[in-house]
Amino acid sequence: MNDGRIKAVDLMYYVNGGCTLDYSDMVIAYVVLKSFNAYDIPNFRCRGHACKTNLPSNTAFRGFGFPQSALTAEMWVSAVADELGLPHDKVREMNMFQTVSLTPFKEEVDPRNMVVCWKECLKRSDYYNRRKAIEEFNKQNYWKKKGIAIIPMLFSVGFNATSYHQASALVNIYLDGSVLVFCGGVEIGQGLYTKVLQIASHELKIPTSYIHLFERSTIPIPNALLTAGSIGSEVNGKAVQNACQILRKRLEPIIKKNPQGNWEDWIKQAFEESISLSATGFFKGYFAHMDWEKGEGHALPYFVFGASCSEVEIDCLTGDHKNLQTDIVMDACYSINPGIDIGQQDNLEAFSSVPPKLQT
Repeated sequence: MNDGRIKAVDLMYYVNGGCTLDYSDMVIAYVVLKSFNAYDIPNFRCRGHACKTNLPSNTAFRGFGFPQSALTAEMWVSAVADELGLPHDKVREMNMFQTVSLTPFKEEVDPRNMVVCWKECLKRSDYYNRRKAIEEFNKQNYWKKKGIAIIPMLFSVGFNATSYHQASALVNIYLDGSVLVFCGGVEIGQGLYTKVLQIASHELKIPTSYIHLFERSTIPIPNALLTAGSIGSEVNGKAVQNACQILRKRLEPIIKKNPQGNWEDWIKQAFEESISLSATGFFKGYFAHMDWEKGEGHALPYFVFGASCSEVEIDCLTGDHKNLQTDIVMDACYSINPGIDIGQQDNLEAFSSVPPKLQT
């Protein structure tokens, strides 16, 4: 429409799958399911094809289709803004989800936290003043140009199959009071093991110095699933939490008899009373289902939101370019470890001052 509101979008994606299937089918599924990003389009259709080609196959890592689909979403929103001569941020804002709505595949989404993130990012980045300064800079500089953009994000975590969200854990307590934790997740720098250790410490009510984690192995944890989908810490953490809660409940009678005792005393007493000091934990996971024939379902467990603003500079002669500043506001809810989560993004603002009612 002339005011920038987008009434209909029809997309067709083709991805280069290479010579073997690998994860191309899953990637194209996520490309399609996440193709609308943060935008509430009344009439939306998206289709996708994974193409077999004569090139080597590349597996998927980090994002799994979302970066590609989000980039293209911003491209068609930008194309509308450019065609109409409107500010990109205004076109983005008017087409964003604003109230409880349905995704194109009929899953309910509550975007209120995204709206809060968007407004907070505009404020913290001083977007409008910087945009004016950039316009002035570009008038005065012929070979170097600056640009600024603010982008919303609606990201659906997890997988579109219930069984892919399950997780198991094994927690053993030894006579000297030390605790050994096994889980099915892989530590790849995202801080999963640190968070699991914190969860075990919190549930057993003992210092982390007592707790040790064992490397991932299918000997103690059979059938462990892939560590992916932005849910590795939470599903493995829930399994560890379950095991630790079972152990703590077994120790409660011992603790009540000797409340002034220490951890080592309680463990020795539990052993003497033949109370098991080993427990398995299990997290069934989140329900997810997609009916591809109908094009609807509860395809993914839940949504997280954010917004980011980046300012860049490019040398028009050499093509040299650099990112001058990026401000990110994320719906981080109650972070288990803010230090780790902030470390996942440069200059990440772990924004959690939204009303408690929204922090679910």
